[in-house]
Amino acid sequence: MNTLQHILINATGAAIISVLTLGHVDMHFFWVVVLAGVLIDADHTIAAMYSGMIKSPIKLVRYWVRIANRRAQDFYIFHTFEFIFLLVLLGIMFNNLTLLFVVVGLLLHLMADCVASFRSTGKFNLITDYSLITILFFIRR
Repeated sequence: MNTLQHILINATGAAIISVLTLGHVDMHFFWVVVLAGVLIDADHTIAAMYSGMIKSPIKLVRYWVRIANRRAQDFYIFHTFEFIFLLVLLGIMFNNLTLLFVVVGLLLHLMADCVASFRSTGKFNLITDYSLITILFFIRR
């Protein structure tokens, strides 16, 4: 999915969740959820830079335009359930609502990615696509 689609999905999801739980749109919750849903894709950039594909900002923009709606096969740490679970634990341990809001944004993003993946492949591989343990197991084989 492209960035605009993720912004729209996370903004809609944040507004609905906020209204259903608080009765109004909480702007702190709203913006944290929207930004988290977009910034989760920073791991795509990290992977592309690590592989040597991207060396300049102009190439970065071209790369994002080219892969916007394509299903990638690389390893993306921010797209794993283990990373999200770590954020939940840290949010609870440090009583940090903002971290828990970030988790909501990441989950909305992953749900959108799952739907897009299912629409393009006809398969629903929630565990194999979004589990660090499974990804590492298959990478080593």
